[in-house]
Amino acid sequence: MKSCLTCPHPVQNLRTYHARDRITGEVFEVEECLACALSRTRVPEDFDAGKYYPPMYYGLKNKRFVGAVETAIRMFRHRRARQLQRWSGLETGRVLDIGCGRGLMLAKLKENGWTAVGTESSSAASEYGRDVLGLDIKIAAELADCGFEDNAFDAVALWHVLEHQARPFEFLTEVRRILKPGGVLIAEVPNFGSWQAGMNKGRWIYTEVPRHLFHFSFGCLRDILGAGQWEMIYAGTSSLEFGFFGMVQSLLNCFSPEENCLFKLLGRNRSRPPGVSRFVRGVSVVMTFLFLVPCAVIGVILEGLSVLTANGGAARLIVRKI
Repeated sequence: MKSCLTCPHPVQNLRTYHARDRITGEVFEVEECLACALSRTRVPEDFDAGKYYPPMYYGLKNKRFVGAVETAIRMFRHRRARQLQRWSGLETGRVLDIGCGRGLMLAKLKENGWTAVGTESSSAASEYGRDVLGLDIKIAAELADCGFEDNAFDAVALWHVLEHQARPFEFLTEVRRILKPGGVLIAEVPNFGSWQAGMNKGRWIYTEVPRHLFHFSFGCLRDILGAGQWEMIYAGTSSLEFGFFGMVQSLLNCFSPEENCLFKLLGRNRSRPPGVSRFVRGVSVVMTFLFLVPCAVIGVILEGLSVLTANGGAARLIVRKI
């Protein structure tokens, strides 16, 4: 009998959605536990994650989006660096960015005097950080394989990483081991309990199956990291980087036959996924541009209200190791 991974409730307490992979076109089942609010993507036991991270996933020459969006991404990564310094309370220290990608945040912290270390599961994803920025990035499938010592870091960052883990609770145990007493953990994930997610669960841009193996609500993440081993510094659902765009795209999905069309148009690789015809793509592009301005205006208002009620598009917690 199916059951939740974190609580003993059986199948009748699970709500099921279906979501399509934007790269392969495959459909996956997502199960949400109505008791603890944790959701997971059902994948086969012999699941090969590498198949769903093709070179095109990381973009062309490590750039995934058009120029203006890439500029915004750099600004947001530098903002992350400033936030991490503020939340840690340190001028300098030793920081680990798990799933660091191109390493833009780490490069800024290194420039500010931090000892900056990153991890990535893919050599392709970290190529720019290693070869161009000269960062120390460990390539390993699992965090435990990196061989970090106990209490090695003053701060650990998990920006949209936890949802990719096949064993998130074991992963968090390893994170705690390598974080110094008093060290700060920053964790942000898509908020599966947000208003924008509720509009079109399986079609939500941040469902991102099967790369996102788990889906956390704000309350679920707060329960996981609000236990006695951590001191809460901040908990909220506001994200300039992900929240407003996610809401606008969710509204556009109500009109477009191809889901998340705006996101795809902003990418450097605009190829149609399997199962999407030229006609569907054409109609989707027209509908996207036709409704973009009104959806943007309404989206800003709705996401602002959702943040005020702790239902924003991204759940972020900052905690200190006790």
